[in-house]
Amino acid sequence: MSDQQLGPSRPDTIATARRRKRTLIVTALALLVLLPAGAASYWLVDRREDDDPGVIACHSAGVLVQAERGENVAFDEVTTVGRLFQNSKHDDLKDKGVLAAGLVHRAQDPRRDPTVPGADLPQRRLSEVIPQLVEACKNHGASVED
Repeated sequence: MSDQQLGPSRPDTIATARRRKRTLIVTALALLVLLPAGAASYWLVDRREDDDPGVIACHSAGVLVQAERGENVAFDEVTTVGRLFQNSKHDDLKDKGVLAAGLVHRAQDPRRDPTVPGADLPQRRLSEVIPQLVEACKNHGASVED
């Protein structure tokens, strides 16, 4: 068989195939760059109310619920949650969260003398405040997980 029987070589077909391949590669690379950039932009633009420190604290307020049940919890965890509530723009979360964190600190103070009259007051008060805090968190679409 001769080369003429197979058909003439078509340089324009080879060039077209190379252009298509190059276009596909460029498109794939562009997608690899643009998709993560788009996702990051969406995340930055979609900053809703759940980015409020008080709403974020609601998700970590389980430590306060544990303390209300009488469990010992880490001082620094309570402090961190309390500070988040303190920085909330929502007054209900700020008031209930800061109060609950303060009561936990008082109830678990190692210097506290349990025989002194009123020593159990922070723990009793905590059992009133925690349900109010859980309700305030629910009002902002956040759940308190413990």
